[in-house]
Amino acid sequence: MTRLKAARVQEAARVALRLPDRERASLARVLVADAVLLDALDAEITRAEEALAEVLPATPAGVLVSLPGVAVVRAGDYGAGLGDPTRFPSAAAAYRAAGLVPTSYESAGRARRGQHISREGSVELRRAIIELGRGLAGHDPDFAAYRRRLLATHKPPLVAAVALGHRAHRLAFAMMIRQEPYDAKRWRTSVAAGRSVMATTRGRAHQSDVTDPPPTRTRRDLTDSAAGARIDVVDAMRPTGLRE
Repeated sequence: MTRLKAARVQEAARVALRLPDRERASLARVLVADAVLLDALDAEITRAEEALAEVLPATPAGVLVSLPGVAVVRAGDYGAGLGDPTRFPSAAAAYRAAGLVPTSYESAGRARRGQHISREGSVELRRAIIELGRGLAGHDPDFAAYRRRLLATHKPPLVAAVALGHRAHRLAFAMMIRQEPYDAKRWRTSVAAGRSVMATTRGRAHQSDVTDPPPTRTRRDLTDSAAGARIDVVDAMRPTGLRE
């Protein structure tokens, strides 16, 4: 086909597919109304985030905005889902309350781990934990490297997302307990020493506390809830799904 012929075909198609003026005007009005609605929603979201930014510093979760990739929305979601962190004896207990631990089955005195998370707990906290890990993995070099290591060992991306959320939760829980901002150098030191949190909770660490786990557990550096489990974000997020 010559260029002249191609140009004629294109022009014929443009004319044939052109909507009548009345239909075009109707669609234009709908698009304008949608654009106005979107602008109004954007303004409402901005006002809500500004209000949250004013309230958040007065809550235990205010310290979380010092984390890379965590602003007022992610910090507020996690703080709201967790509530008062001192009501939990450990980060592990708070994690169980989110329903992210694998299901377990017992029969004749023998227990085996299930293939899916329990989803027995707070949907809001479950969603916030996954989002916290996602934010850190996108902005913190250590969390990004941790995600790459998980994927390099052929962990499915959705399983890696749960493992990242668990690691982020342990860090965020310790920060809220101690009310200390994120210190990247201190974090790197703790990771190099085989620990995955910056500090223990004051006077509350014990053998089963994941904020101060025994050495045999810290060397694994993978959450038991994610290792080998076929967990997907649909399971983790039901019924509402990820927000951001």
